[in-house]
Amino acid sequence: QGAIHAESIGGFAKLTTKSGDIQARKLDAGAEVISQSGDIHVAQVNGALLTLKSVSGDIALDQSISGGCQELIIETISGDVNIQDAEGAVEVKSTSGDISVVLKQSDQILANTMSGDVDFTIKSRFSGTASVQTMSGNVVGSVLPDSSFRFSLESLSGELECDPAFPQETHKRTLMNGRAGAGDGDVRLISRSGDIRIRSSAG
Repeated sequence: QGAIHAESIGGFAKLTTKSGDIQARKLDAGAEVISQSGDIHVAQVNGALLTLKSVSGDIALDQSISGGCQELIIETISGDVNIQDAEGAVEVKSTSGDISVVLKQSDQILANTMSGDVDFTIKSRFSGTASVQTMSGNVVGSVLPDSSFRFSLESLSGELECDPAFPQETHKRTLMNGRAGAGDGDVRLISRSGDIRIRSSAG
């Protein structure tokens, strides 16, 4: 199979190719997009669920113009993941590749990569669950200063850094705990060999 281009689909879309890139936009009722060998570029998706999977290729989702899904699942074996202005619950898995996630709003973000950096930004007040793990890579999380969560940063051989807006409670060589606001949510960032930073953003 070759490349796939799809646009303006009213029902749930299922797009699959064994070899080739997939480009799709204006999907109104969610989608499942799978490429065995190729990049995936998707934009302006609404609906309950959006699933993007690639064995060998990058995955990009752009919701900056419009779009919003209740749940987003992304998986790639070898490739980078770039999510722009999405919302809802997000789960990202990558064996080898960097993960970059920008969320307009979310109560849950789960990100896991064996080898790669993870960078996530949440543009609205956050009081949900964020769990980010990488075996070899850096982790940077950016959240609004009026967010509410407890946090735990863990790295065996990297630096731990926290914005002054989020008070530390304990700080050891490999572990830092603290709190933002009332501490309603839970943020856990883990890297086996990499630096971890949580910072305050302006939204």
